[in-house]
Parts: sequence; structure tokens; C-alpha cells
Amino acid sequence: MLENNAISPDKTIRGVITPDKRLFDLLHNSKSLVKNKRIITPRLNMQDGLLTDRRVIFTSTVVNRGIDDVYQIIKDVEGFPKFMKWVKAIIIHERENHRAISEWLVDFEDAYLAWKQEEIYDDSREKISFNMLNGDFDGYCGEWNLSEMGNNKTLITLKAKFDWGMPNIEVLMGHILRRKARYAMRTMLLAIKKEVGNVE
Repeated sequence: MLENNAISPDKTIRGVITPDKRLFDLLHNSKSLVKNKRIITPRLNMQDGLLTDRRVIFTSTVVNRGIDDVYQIIKDVEGFPKFMKWVKAIIIHERENHRAISEWLVDFEDAYLAWKQEEIYDDSREKISFNMLNGDFDGYCGEWNLSEMGNNKTLITLKAKFDWGMPNIEVLMGHILRRKARYAMRTMLLAIKKEVGNVE
């Protein structure tokens, strides 16, 4: 991965860590990218105003794969950088039977964002809930839901709620931020759909 991305540990500007430097540290030293390493209480809850809150975004797609296989692919977030080029790195800090703490670095339209999130796995319902603990914006939570469609097809639904931490800007540009977030989520689904077709 290092060779493919041509990451150099020396890319700094006047002592400021550049995205490449942050990625290098993450991949080689497992240093946290999140400025505030103290885990805070999540600020968002998917159940609060789920259907009426304009910050909640839904997207879905149907894939030609059984639900068990699709669930395992989505559950394996460490594999996302292999087929999602904008997901630069993911580190798992903790993992229990039905819970994990992961750290993400993504390229969001040439702006690098990093955060830690908690993931809760409900294997009996093929559902994954996630909630940002801390990171480069104020709040982020959501759910992956899978449903059997028959004929070895699976419906994947991704819903998420965002708090960018800029209330004044959100009033003026909220529709743009939501459109970009929806595009990013849709791109994730399409990447998973393609990967599902490549997995034997």
C-alpha cells in the first residue's frame, strides 16, 4: 500500500503535518490521527428525529449476493481501503464479540478527514450501528441494514446523520453538505456492490 500511494514521511510544510504525513504515521506507527484522543460521549442518536431530521441521509441498493456474504463484507471495515480508493486507512483499536472501535482516514474531495467510531454488530438481524466518538467534525452516526430479497439478492440500506459543527454555515450551505455526504455514501454502496461481484 505504501508503494502504491508513494507516501513519503518527509512531507511537511513549516512543521505542519500534511495529509500524507498523517497517513504515513497511521500506517507505520499506528499513531492516532484524532486531535483529541479522549473518547467523548456521542452527541448524535439515530433515533432522535430519525424521519424528520434533515441531517439524516438514506441510500440503498440491491446486490446479487446472499445476505450472509454481504454482511461479512460490510462487517470487515479493514478491507474497505482495498476497494474504496478514497478510504485511505482504517485501524481497529478494540474488538470484542459484538463491538469494535475503529479509526478512519478518508479523502473527502481533496480534504482529509479522520475520526474514531464505535461499531455495534447485531448479527442476528444483519445490522451494524456506528457512532463517531471524536474526530475532525462534531458528530456522525448511522446504521447498515440488510434485507433478503429472494433469488439470492440482498437489499443494502445505509443511513447516517451528520453534525458538521458549523450551524451558521449549515444554514447557508447545508444542502450542499448533504448532497456531498449523500454522494459519498452512495459511492460506498456502489463500491461494495462491485466488490460483492468480485468475491467468490
